[in-house]
Amino acid sequence: MPLPWEVVSGLAASMMLKGMKLEALFMLLSTVAYLRPSEAFSLTRGQLIPPVHGMSNNAGEWVLLLHPLEDELSKASKTWEFDESIRIDIPEHQWIPAMLFSLTRHLSPHQPLFNFSAAHMTRVLKAASCDLRLDSSPMLYQFRHSGASMDAYTKRRTMKEIKLRGRWRSDAS
Repeated sequence: MPLPWEVVSGLAASMMLKGMKLEALFMLLSTVAYLRPSEAFSLTRGQLIPPVHGMSNNAGEWVLLLHPLEDELSKASKTWEFDESIRIDIPEHQWIPAMLFSLTRHLSPHQPLFNFSAAHMTRVLKAASCDLRLDSSPMLYQFRHSGASMDAYTKRRTMKEIKLRGRWRSDAS
């Protein structure tokens, strides 16, 4: 089941209070960009594209480039696609990639943004869930569906836009 933004934010706040900024950003970015856990873990510094100021369209928006074709280590997406771009186009979400960029500015373009494992992230989520006294700990995949559900609920995006952003092939997904 998807999580409400308030729960996602509470989990992130718990992580940040414990000094786990990258873990909190992993979860927040996974939510707002509808990332599959494998996509988030494989993101490199070079796939986080800062805004291009002076452009008339999409000025100030960050972009994630998923599965870059020119990267010889990159694999196709689950739906066999390369060079999928995800715009972080909601103004209230711009701080998420900006903070991530700032925290990882020392990395080379080919280094991973997140240098921890899924097992570590699962443990961090469990601890944050305990801090918030949640009945259960979220699974990594829930954040992808949480972002889509939030956008549908707030009517920020149409169902067609949500399907495209989530790179879902079928309407049932």
